[in-house]
Formats: sequence, structure tokens, C-alpha cells
Amino acid sequence: EILPSSIVVHIIYLESQPESNPVITKKRKYSGIGQVLLAFGIKLSIDNGFGGDITFEAKTPELARHYIKDFGAITLPVFDSSMPPRLLVSGEAAKDIFSKYLK
Repeated sequence: EILPSSIVVHIIYLESQPESNPVITKKRKYSGIGQVLLAFGIKLSIDNGFGGDITFEAKTPELARHYIKDFGAITLPVFDSSMPPRLLVSGEAAKDIFSKYLK
């Protein structure tokens, strides 16, 4: 989602196959799907002048911890406690993810 008033790219829905979700299964069928989706969002952010910044919601607290630990995401404040955790990938974390797929 890129809005005229935005300063980041917001990924509306981030999902990978349940058999590949690291918080659901120990033996993953596919690896790296979520990170590729984040890298694509980072590319859109760069292409639209937002410096690689992306935001998204984690569906569960376990996924939020995964994004923080494995992708360098930081938690953003939410104003409604019923909302899922909102996360930001920016700066070096975005550069590290994007660089993995840059050829």
C-alpha cells in the first residue's frame, strides 16, 4: 500500500505457507518466503522515495518476536490494544534484507 501522504510502504498482509511458518513448525517445507516478501516491500519503498522503510502487522505475538529477532524489526506504538503488533523495518535491518536479494 502506497498512499500519497505516506513516508513508508505498508505491507497489508504478510503470510507464508503454514508448513513453512517458523512459529508453527520445526521442520519447514520452504524457507525465506517471508523475507523475500519483506525485500520486495523494501524495494517498493526505495523506488517510491521512502528510503527502504516498511511497516506491517504481525498476526501473533510469536510472529512479532520472530520478525524482531530474525529481521531486525522494531515495534511501533498502537493506539488500540485490540490491534495486532505493528512493526517497522528500517535502516540497517532493511539494508541487510534487501542486500541478500540484490544481484
